Amino acid sequence: MLSLRFNTEINRLKELGWTCEWHDKPSGLPENIRNRYPWLPEDYLEFVESLDECFNKSETRWILSPSDFDIREHHAFTHDEWERLSLEACEGKAKLVASVRRFWDEHIPICFDVSDGYSFFALRVIDRSGTVVAGREPEFEEVETVAASFTTFLRELS
Repeated sequence: MLSLRFNTEINRLKELGWTCEWHDKPSGLPENIRNRYPWLPEDYLEFVESLDECFNKSETRWILSPSDFDIREHHAFTHDEWERLSLEACEGKAKLVASVRRFWDEHIPICFDVSDGYSFFALRVIDRSGTVVAGREPEFEEVETVAASFTTFLRELS
C-alpha cells in the first residue's frame, strides 16, 4: 500500500488522466534488479515496491513497476529495452559496448515515454545521488538532469 507521502502527486496525476494502481502487499523489485542496483533511493522504493501500474491517458508514458522489471513477464517493452537498442547499435565494438553497459549499470530506468519517439527517465544510482535524468533516442546515454530526486520528479510529472 502506498504511503500518504505521495497522495498529492498521485491525485494530480489522476486529474491529468493517469491510471495508478497499487497492490495491497508490496511485491518488491526482482532479485536481479536489486543485485544490479544495490542502492536505490528510499523514496523511489517506497513508491514503486507496491506499484501495480501507473500510466498516462494515452498509455504512451508509464512508470515502471516491479512487474515491468520481471523478465518472466511479457510486456511490449522490457525494462532494459533502450539498453538493448544501444547495444545493438554498437555492432560488437567492445569499447562502445562497455560504455553502454556502464551507463545502464549506473542508471535504473524508472519511466518510459513513446509518445514522440523513445525516451526515458532514470535514477542515477552510481553516486547515490538519486538524481533523475532524461534521455531519448538515438543516443540514449546522452542525458540531462531533470530532477534532484524521485519525489521531485513525481511532483514535476504531476
